[in-house]
Amino acid sequence: MPESVTLPGGLKIDYWSHHPDKTPTIVMFHGFTGSHRGFRCFEPLLSDFHLIIPDIPGFGSSDLPQQHDWSIERLAVLMNQFIAQLDLPQPPILLGHSMGGLIASSMIQQQPTPHRQQIIVISPVPTAISGITDQRWVGYLCGRLYYGFGAKTGRLGMRVISSKFMSRFTAFGLIKTADTDIRRQIYQHGLYDLDVSSTDFYRAIYQEISQHGMINYADSLRQKDLLLITGQQDNVTPLKHIERLAQAIDPQSLVTIPGAGHLIIYEKVPETVEAITQFIADKSMS
Repeated sequence: MPESVTLPGGLKIDYWSHHPDKTPTIVMFHGFTGSHRGFRCFEPLLSDFHLIIPDIPGFGSSDLPQQHDWSIERLAVLMNQFIAQLDLPQPPILLGHSMGGLIASSMIQQQPTPHRQQIIVISPVPTAISGITDQRWVGYLCGRLYYGFGAKTGRLGMRVISSKFMSRFTAFGLIKTADTDIRRQIYQHGLYDLDVSSTDFYRAIYQEISQHGMINYADSLRQKDLLLITGQQDNVTPLKHIERLAQAIDPQSLVTIPGAGHLIIYEKVPETVEAITQFIADKSMS
């Protein structure tokens, strides 16, 4: 069962806490259209850490934020308020997948701390999409049309975006593994997250993601201990873009995992967890 925090403005955020007797604490932020369920495979493998996994406002079972909060920066403000409400004894490690990594990066920029906080980003969004010459352009355009259709067609759009068929179709384009059990798990988790809070919200956040990149937060991230984990076959945030991002912030921060795409949190769980635990162990000794 989830616990919940109510922010000063009345917004309710649901979260799941695992291994609360352990330290340090890792706060984990899911990606676009996802929820806390995306990290379920991590829970037993990160049993030496206190895990806090919220549903970001507007996703999962957390409240839909007010329209003026429909941006990466404003979601980061809300998540910083969320962490403040938890009253943790030490600043947590921040971990984000895709959109969650953008939010975590913005959180770091908004609330700088004197110590070298650790931030882990899986399948990072490196830069804003620059235009038609960007290899991500076609995928972005398809998504823009898709979510634009959903926002403009009322109930029909809501039914299309939240349909099992579209969930499976979207996942099919992202999956790289040939493992049938993992593919089935991805499809099943996609069905859990079909409850779309608002098609207008989804369109706004999708547009926000396309206009942002972790490179925007490079100055703040250089002051922290950063780990970037990417799938070698990621066609949403291609490897060459991630390599440029790492080069601009910290060339030693990048771990590339073969045989995985953007959904590396499902496709290569043991390898991803190994990279996370090794990073935390190395930084604890430095």
